[in-house]
Amino acid sequence: MLESPPKLSSLRKVFVSPDQQGRSIGNELIKRTIAHAETSGASNRVLITFSFNTVSQGLYIRHGLLPRFPIYNVSASREQVIGHLHGPRYDVTPLRPEASTLRRLAQADERILGVSREKHHRYLINDGAATGFNLLDGNDWIGYAYVDAGGHIGPLAVTEPHAVAPALRTALYLAAESDASRISAFLPGASKAALDTTMALRMRIKCPMLLMSS
Repeated sequence: MLESPPKLSSLRKVFVSPDQQGRSIGNELIKRTIAHAETSGASNRVLITFSFNTVSQGLYIRHGLLPRFPIYNVSASREQVIGHLHGPRYDVTPLRPEASTLRRLAQADERILGVSREKHHRYLINDGAATGFNLLDGNDWIGYAYVDAGGHIGPLAVTEPHAVAPALRTALYLAAESDASRISAFLPGASKAALDTTMALRMRIKCPMLLMSS
């Protein structure tokens, strides 16, 4: 019998009005959020915060979420990306909300991330704000990528390390084909291939962030 994939709880937004800060409201919000995650059976908790927000990082550390690696929000004009974008890329087909597609995506995420994100994919594919693509190396399925109408890339994942650069390059091509004036992406600081690809395009780091998890 196969074990169920571990559940992931992702904290998206925490905000306390400036005139109410210093009253342990943020601490209480985090406590309640973690309690809810535990009730739902989540085995891992993650969030992304600004790297310069050391006060919040201390709060998260006290609740068992530790810094893992930086994440960079990179951006460039569409014209700049088009002018410098060269190199191999993958074939693509649209992601469809079919059971077989969702199963493949979930299996890939379990292998890559250690958790299934089937609900996330179902939402992204049906929401319409972003377009999802299968990434194909010939007849081989190599991963997936999403590109929204504003030129933002992500999420993106591949099954093999060597596929990172051509996969990201493919997503950049897809974003450049849109009407967006700027193209952007969140990149893990642990991925040299992703950073090398965007720095070669002279994309600028807009805001350094930090991934924290339990």
